[in-house]
Amino acid sequence: MKRYSLAIAVLITCISGLPTFSHKLSVWAESTNSSPVIASQVVTPQKAIARLLNSPKPKAEWFTTEFLSQLSLAQVEQIVANLQVFVGNCQQVQGQDVSYLAICDRGNVPIKIKLNPEGKIAAFFLGTAY
Repeated sequence: MKRYSLAIAVLITCISGLPTFSHKLSVWAESTNSSPVIASQVVTPQKAIARLLNSPKPKAEWFTTEFLSQLSLAQVEQIVANLQVFVGNCQQVQGQDVSYLAICDRGNVPIKIKLNPEGKIAAFFLGTAY
């Protein structure tokens, strides 16, 4: 029965072209499928922090448009680059909810982060590295 429901949902999406329905469908597929490929695509706060701190160049698609209207991508890139010089690469991220600690090569960074339902960074605060 699930296979037919999914096939009908995909068919309706293809015919109507509704992006919101296809998004709901992908979320449903992720929650009902235990495939490691799909699980690895889910952006957790820990993954978002590690990706941001280890990336040579942050990407706009990692952030909400509201976030980028307050802080430009160039500003984010400069902040992260300055932090990387001081602490190096992020090796591990510990924490939960919105409060985390990035454990890096040469220091630790307290971070508060909030993701939207699509896994994009909606807010973050970098504490003083130590």
